[in-house]
Amino acid sequence: MFNALMTEFHIFPRFKEFILLFGSKRGDNEIAVPQLRFRRNVARIETPLEKRHSGFECAYGLKYVDLNKRSLRNPWSIRQTAIYHQHACKQQGNVSTWLFIAPSEKTRLSVERYMRESSNLLAVNPFEIHLIVLDNLLANWRPYIIYLTEKIAEQSDKLLVASITEKDPLQLLNIEERQVLKDFEDSLIDNMLILDSTRDTISSLLNNYLSYWHNCRHESRECEAGENDLIMIALQERMSEVSSSSRKIDTLHRKVQGSIKLLSSLLDLGNGNSLKELAKEARQENTTMRKLTEKSAQDAAAVKVLTMITLIYLPATVVSNFFSTQFVGQEQGAGGSNKVIVSSNAWLFAAVSVPLTLVTLAVWWLWVRFQAHERGVQKRRLPSWRAPWRKSNHVQTHRDDNLALSSAEK
Repeated sequence: MFNALMTEFHIFPRFKEFILLFGSKRGDNEIAVPQLRFRRNVARIETPLEKRHSGFECAYGLKYVDLNKRSLRNPWSIRQTAIYHQHACKQQGNVSTWLFIAPSEKTRLSVERYMRESSNLLAVNPFEIHLIVLDNLLANWRPYIIYLTEKIAEQSDKLLVASITEKDPLQLLNIEERQVLKDFEDSLIDNMLILDSTRDTISSLLNNYLSYWHNCRHESRECEAGENDLIMIALQERMSEVSSSSRKIDTLHRKVQGSIKLLSSLLDLGNGNSLKELAKEARQENTTMRKLTEKSAQDAAAVKVLTMITLIYLPATVVSNFFSTQFVGQEQGAGGSNKVIVSSNAWLFAAVSVPLTLVTLAVWWLWVRFQAHERGVQKRRLPSWRAPWRKSNHVQTHRDDNLALSSAEK
């Protein structure tokens, strides 16, 4: 269907380059639109001289911002449109063919109103409709930039009042809020590309306008584009407007970059404070562990003392149980008082208990020394089995050094 339309109205094939901008896509992979295409339609040789170079056709695409009316978080969206214009000079007057793809509602209404109010469409300058299109598409950049300025200032204020001394140093630690700055940066970069592409389109339109009217009507001085030509002045004003918007976007981009750097610095400081808190907690934990270690050492010493006491009393207990003899007894005297009586063979208790206690302590001491000796042997064995590897490497290195030295002497 579209090919039939192009054939019917003799639309040049390069207009298809702008059709590729439309259709269902997962993302906008082409931010800047293709350059403006302009072609003068050369008349045939049999055409009268005054009618030659009397026609042209051009096509271009534009991206602009517009309210999407569906999102409160981001009410603005990037839109795109394509315009095709074919102009021909005939005996009865100028004839223009226009093709708009996805125009904005304001653009459509403005063009329709212009055509209704024009008394003689055949006599009007065909480039006036280009100005109407540009006026409608450029009108939203100013409120859009104001919206971006407010949102970026809001994020910057959050950073300026952020504290780095509290446990929760930043409000922007929320991942969604941190992504806002990145989204702004990406959006501003895209906007700069769009504005640069729009400025190039207007510049090409102005140059082709001047070239066309100079070549087409050089014999009619009153129709030649000059310094006072209103179309030329209007296009130059649109270029200045786009350049001004581009500078504003660039300024906002630098502000966002500054906010991102400030956020990174604050996060680094916050991480530093967190590391300080962790180091403080680690010191407290080390202090606690040292106290626990000291207490464990004290407990071990107490256990050791108890062990020594047990070793001393254990042999005597064993001896007394073994002999089952009562070495100490009591008897009632004449006055009714009790007296302690030591048995005549009490010396056996001391004669057996003391040597046995000494033997027990000696066995315990020898066992402790033996355990310490075994640990020392294991520590000495650990590097000993690695020594052959180190030794072989050392020997090989020494041999290589000797070979290198002998080669140098030769």
